[in-house]
Amino acid sequence: MAGRDAGSKGNVQVHHVCALADLAHGGWQPSDWARVMLHRRRKTVVACGTCHDRIHSERPAKTGTQ
Repeated sequence: MAGRDAGSKGNVQVHHVCALADLAHGGWQPSDWARVMLHRRRKTVVACGTCHDRIHSERPAKTGTQ
């Protein structure tokens, strides 16, 4: 397939959430990556390996049940 890898510059990874509602907790300020996903209404975001590791190393948002 011509152009399949066009523009690809190295290792990229896809971060996925089960539901957008998981990103929008009341009283919680979403991070930059979560804001992008909410704005685009997409459950996935493509990031470099370093940024993807940062997403997973962030502390989970506090919910009203904690």
